[in-house]
Amino acid sequence: MMARFRGMAAGIFAGICLTLVSFAAIAAETASEVDVTEYGGAEHSGGMPQLDVSTYSSQVVWLVIFFVLLYQVVSKLALPQLTEVIRQREERISGDLDKAAELRAEAEAAYSRYEADLADAHARAQLRIKELRERIAEEQAARLAELDTSMAEKIAAAEQRIGKARETAMAEVEGAAVETAQAAIERLIGSKVGRDEVERALQAVVKREAA
Repeated sequence: MMARFRGMAAGIFAGICLTLVSFAAIAAETASEVDVTEYGGAEHSGGMPQLDVSTYSSQVVWLVIFFVLLYQVVSKLALPQLTEVIRQREERISGDLDKAAELRAEAEAAYSRYEADLADAHARAQLRIKELRERIAEEQAARLAELDTSMAEKIAAAEQRIGKARETAMAEVEGAAVETAQAAIERLIGSKVGRDEVERALQAVVKREAA
C-alpha cells in the first residue's frame, strides 16, 4: 500500500509539472502573436516582468526546477513521515484485527468449554437422579419386605394367641358344660355322678351331633 501511495504521489507531481509546462508553452505561443510594438518600448519595459515573452523560457525552467525541488522536499521529508504514519496505522489496524481474531477464538473456545461443561453437568445430574431413584426404589423394596416380614410375624403370633385363647375358651366352656350337666343329672337321679362319666357322655353326644 505504501509503494502504491508513493507511485500515486509521483504521478501527481509529474502531472502537475507537465500541466505547467504545457500551460507555459501555450502562453508563450499566444504572447508571441501579440504585437508588442503596439504598446511601445517604454510601456513594455515598464510592464510586469512575468508577462515579458522573452523571459517565458527561463520562467518555465525555474518553474520546473521549483517543482522538482518541491517534489524532492516532499518525497524526502513529508512523504516518509506520511508513509510512516500510514505504516503505523496499518500495523495498529493489523494488530487490532489480530487481537480481535484472538479474542474471538478465545470466546469460541470459552463457549465450547461452557457447552462441554454444561453437557457434563447435565449428564452427571441425570446419573445422580438415576442413582437416587434406584436407591429410593431399593429402600422402598427393603422397607416393604421388612414390613411384610413384620406383618407375617405379627399375624402368626396373633393366630397363635387366638388358637390358645380358643383352646382355653373351649376348655372353659367344656368344663362349665360338664359341671352343668353333672349338677343336672344329680338333681334328676338324686345321687352324685362322676365327672369322668359326665365328660364321656358329653363327648359322645358331641360326636353324634357332629355326625
